[in-house]
Amino acid sequence: MNNPNAMPMLPMNVGTIQDYIDMGRLDPTKQITLKSMVEAGMAKVNGIKHGIKLLAKGKERLNSPLNILVSRASTSAIEAVEAAGGQVTTVHYNKLALRALLLPHKFDIIPRQARPPPRLMEYYTDWNKRGYLSPQAQMRNLLQQKAQNESGSTD
Repeated sequence: MNNPNAMPMLPMNVGTIQDYIDMGRLDPTKQITLKSMVEAGMAKVNGIKHGIKLLAKGKERLNSPLNILVSRASTSAIEAVEAAGGQVTTVHYNKLALRALLLPHKFDIIPRQARPPPRLMEYYTDWNKRGYLSPQAQMRNLLQQKAQNESGSTD
């Protein structure tokens, strides 16, 4: 039986991300997005249908603090990244937003990102899943922007 509402995610392990950092194909000092994973050769553009799910396999090798944006993340993967001093944010991408993220040269004007449908809203507003719409994640982003603005104005 096929589920017409299924949203299969491309699995990506924390250990694989660390391997690509060790090879020098990913920069751990910059935010790691789906686009940076594709550019590093970790996934193909046409292989990402609904996003990437971060999994914890290889978490014992993670030694770089990562700032990573993915579509979904397992609880153990979130714990592994945060134990290494990084942060995970889960972000919803509809098909148009995913295409605009991965292939921005195909658009004259980049469309605004759509909010998640009601059936997914609970996931992306849950701080335990590090949803980008949770009040804690939004506050974290505001504090980071404020810190960047203050450090930028003193230079």
